[in-house]
Amino acid sequence: MTEDAFVDTRVKEFADHIQCDPELAQELYFKHKVSEALDNEQKASMGRELSTLQIVSNNLDRAAKACKGLSLYDDQLRNALRIQGLNLQTQIEDLNRTLQER
Repeated sequence: MTEDAFVDTRVKEFADHIQCDPELAQELYFKHKVSEALDNEQKASMGRELSTLQIVSNNLDRAAKACKGLSLYDDQLRNALRIQGLNLQTQIEDLNRTLQER
């Protein structure tokens, strides 16, 4: 099947929405390389997301180090959380490990 004979379902739906000939919409889709533009936008979006997650991971590293640096006398919040069954240090490290694995 050639590009000329094939009209993608999404292009048909879009053509219907804007009340345009589906074959013309498909022709313009290929002519202007819409799929490549979308791929580039997806790559850019993923790059932004990865950058943000790296910042989060770096902040989690700092948070874990800060928690380790607390003295026994400055540990009321973590002790209160431990009583409730939550280990803040472990949760920070687990979240960061999960982010780094992705």
